[in-house]
Formats: sequence, C-alpha cells, structure tokens
Amino acid sequence: MSTSTTTLSADGSISVGSVSFGTSVRGYWWDAAGTPRAVPLLPGASGASAVTVNPEGTLIGGSMNVAPGVSHAYIVSLADNTIFNLHQIYSAAGILPTGWTLVTTQHISTDGTRIFCLATDA
Repeated sequence: MSTSTTTLSADGSISVGSVSFGTSVRGYWWDAAGTPRAVPLLPGASGASAVTVNPEGTLIGGSMNVAPGVSHAYIVSLADNTIFNLHQIYSAAGILPTGWTLVTTQHISTDGTRIFCLATDA
C-alpha cells in the first residue's frame, strides 16, 4: 500500500490524494487529525483518484474509473458524501460537446460554483 497527497484546503484541515492497493487506486481524503476517509465510488466504478479540494474543504474532485479505460470527472460533497458524475451531468445538460469526455476535476472554486475539468475530444 502507498499513499500520495495532491493538495490541501486553504486552512490545511483537509488533504486529498490517493491510496494504491497493489494495482487498485482509490481516492482518499484526510482530516486535520490525519484520519483517512475513502471517497465514495460511483455505481460500477472500479477506482478513483482525488485531485483537488476547494479552499473551504467542503468539496473534493478528481477522476473515477467508470469502465475499463474510461474515466469521468467527479465531485463529492463532504457534508453528506453525495457524489456527482460531472461528465453525465454536463452531457445531459447539453453543455459538453458531443464526443467529448470530462475525465478529471482539476479545480473547484471556494463556493463550488466554478468547477474546472480536463476534457478529451473523441
């Protein structure tokens, strides 16, 4: 098992990263006491990485393996562990061009109203 941390909340109370268990990778976050907590997985997902946390430490985002060779950007609310598949949400809303895939969340604004994702084109 190995761990890696990618970023911290503005006050340093939340850190996010990933834990590798052999070939499996799972997104994790740690609170100020150092307690590790796994990021919930989307239905059918096989693994994830936690890439970013908003400055307030209330939202985490990253990349989730939803099928072999397919990753989707996600965001999770730490208040209630609700997870959102951003690729599905933006596609359904008609915001994402046809054939594009949101693969990872890279930044979340303080209040969560601006979310920056990496996208790939078919």
